Amino acid sequence: KGHTLAADVPGVKMGGLNSLCAQYMKAVFARAKADLLGEFATIGRRDTHPGQESQETRAGLLAEASVVIRRMKGLKRATVKKV
Repeated sequence: KGHTLAADVPGVKMGGLNSLCAQYMKAVFARAKADLLGEFATIGRRDTHPGQESQETRAGLLAEASVVIRRMKGLKRATVKKV
């Protein structure tokens, strides 16, 4: 039996969200922040913020989103398949 909405999946709720919805929001926000880092670098400003503009920061956010989505699907951090 499946669920039509992620909000209908049973589980612990915190702040009105179940864990599946909270994980989804975390993945979306991490991905959005990673995508916006390039925009941040092009906006005129006085000071530079190398920690916020680095490729490592972007890669870390993309990895975080990927790990959360894999966890939502019930997968481990890495999967090996025999070819």
